[in-house]
Formats: sequence, structure tokens, C-alpha cells
Amino acid sequence: MTKTLNTFRLTALLAVLASQSAFANTLTYDGFKWESVTTAVSTSAPLDAPVTATPSTGGFNVHIDSGSSFLAWCVDVWQWLGGSNYTYQSSPVGLALDAGKVTLTQAKVDNLNRLASEAYTSINNATTSAAFQAAIWEIAFENSGTYSLASGAFAMTSPSAVTTQAQTWLNNLGNYSPASYSISVWSSPTQQDALVFAHVPEPATYTMLLAGLGLMTYTGRRRKTARI
Repeated sequence: MTKTLNTFRLTALLAVLASQSAFANTLTYDGFKWESVTTAVSTSAPLDAPVTATPSTGGFNVHIDSGSSFLAWCVDVWQWLGGSNYTYQSSPVGLALDAGKVTLTQAKVDNLNRLASEAYTSINNATTSAAFQAAIWEIAFENSGTYSLASGAFAMTSPSAVTTQAQTWLNNLGNYSPASYSISVWSSPTQQDALVFAHVPEPATYTMLLAGLGLMTYTGRRRKTARI
């Protein structure tokens, strides 16, 4: 029941966020959801290359304007997070990354969805949070169709606990559905883009909800009739 309620709350939040997309919004960083992990990453052609860095990695909380805080994830690597020129997109398909050098295709977004189906509910500490972020970057920037954190357009070499977990998830993407999550994005042409994952309730959930509402209506009508 808690999972279902949280799903509806997040869906409602995204609906509110979407209603603000007609104008530029201010995105504010509220800190990491869990403790971050310092990782060693690099990119190569066609991305900005050769570039290496040791970013603090993991899921983070943000809020838009004066709204409530919510969990989001970086999709770019080298841009800064936050600013006043953010707009909401209900899907990240077509999002240009790294000054247009890479684009999020439908196939990549499907794999991000598979990643969430596999891993999202198991994120509960700094290591798993950083691993999920690493897998997002690998999916977003690798065009070869083969995901390896050890090489390619995006690479992460340490720490091993993060890279091992991320690579395990990446190796098993084909075992999961690409339709269990909705993925939206707060995008900016000059700042870091923020992905938001929301679980899509099973059809049975809607059926039970509608049945419950129908039962409440029927019961109310019976009580009203009995009083007349």
C-alpha cells in the first residue's frame, strides 16, 4: 500500500511540474539523497576528450521554484547543476548532451527504463546510488550497443564496489521490461539536465482503485435510499 501511495504522490508531483513547463523555472540543488561516492570517470571521442575527473556521484534532491524536493539524477557529465533556465519535458527522447555530441534516442531511454525496472527499488545507500548514476551515464553516452564501464565513450575506473554493481545491472538489462517507469527530465541548454524516474502502476492497480471508488459510490447511494 505504501508503494502504491508513493507512486500516486510522485505522479501527482510530476503533473504539477509539467504544468510549469511553459516558462523557465529555477532548479535548486538540495543535496545528495544518500551520501555521495567519489568516482574516477573519463570520456573519449565523440565526447569532450580526453577528459578525466573525480566527481561526487549519486542521486540528489532538487526542487523547482518554491516546490517540494524530489529525487533526480544527472544525465550529462561535465555540466553544472542548477540555474534559472530549466524547462520540463515529459520524455528525454531527443535530449542533446555534451553540446550536441550525443542524443538520447528511444533505444537509450528504453534501456534507462530497463535499468530502473532492475535496480531502482534496491537503491538504498551511497554505493548503490552511485552505481545507478554510473549506469545512467554509460547508457546515455555509449553508442556501440555494448555497455562496458572499463572503456568506450564513457568510462568509470573506481571504486570497484560501484563499478561492479553498475556493470552487473548493465549486463542484465535484457531481462527487464522497458515500460515499468516513466522518465521525465528538467532540461537546460547550458546547465546539467536532471532525470526523474516514476514507477508506472500496474493495470490491476487502476482496476482496484476504480472498483473501490465504484463500491464507495454504490454504498453511498444505498445509504441515501435507505434514509428516504
